[in-house]
Amino acid sequence: MVAPQALMLSWNQLERMLAFTDVFLPNDDEAYAMTGLKDPADEANFFSRLNPDCAVVVIMGQRGALACRRGEMIQVGRYQVKAGGESGVGDAFSTGFITGPQFLELRFSSFKPAKGTAPLGYVSALHPKG
Repeated sequence: MVAPQALMLSWNQLERMLAFTDVFLPNDDEAYAMTGLKDPADEANFFSRLNPDCAVVVIMGQRGALACRRGEMIQVGRYQVKAGGESGVGDAFSTGFITGPQFLELRFSSFKPAKGTAPLGYVSALHPKG
């Protein structure tokens, strides 16, 4: 889990925060810690009910990602690549999602970290020479 237990929000704080949130990208461990729900679809629905206009994306690592917004839910898998290292892949996914046309570009978001795990590593894969 990325967020330590001591930093977890109360239900009231979470509800107030999501009211002003356009995009919420917890990983599945964080979503479980906040909701107590084990199914990523249930987790995404839980957060989405607090703010239907918020794009909620539960990042599921090797299993891809699941997004929910305004009652629509989509799930994408991950790209199959030979990984040279996976450090920073979640951050690369979030960057791809936030900088792309949100929600509709979930597939491309998942391409950036896949490309980043290529044998040359994340930085060289996103900044190829030539």
